Amino acid sequence: MIKKKKVTKKKPKTINDDELPIRLDLGLEQRLERREKLKEVAKEYEDLDKDIKNDLKGRSESFKVGKFKITGKLVNKPAYSVDSSEYWSTKIKKIEE
Repeated sequence: MIKKKKVTKKKPKTINDDELPIRLDLGLEQRLERREKLKEVAKEYEDLDKDIKNDLKGRSESFKVGKFKITGKLVNKPAYSVDSSEYWSTKIKKIEE
């Protein structure tokens, strides 16, 4: 019987925000600030869109509401499998001042 070695991954060292190197990139900083401002509005949009579509679920007829045309249909999504892959993950968090 072959014994399997238990592989344990070491956690990367946690770096305090004060220890992070500073990168001067005005363009990136401006885009990050704009992204932060849009985040709240985007969340409101997503919540409202989900709420509206939930209310309209199951209505297969087309109709108008004010300046909007509403249509709906049931869509059949076939099952499929995806090959494993790797991708780059980036996390952006605003540092509290």
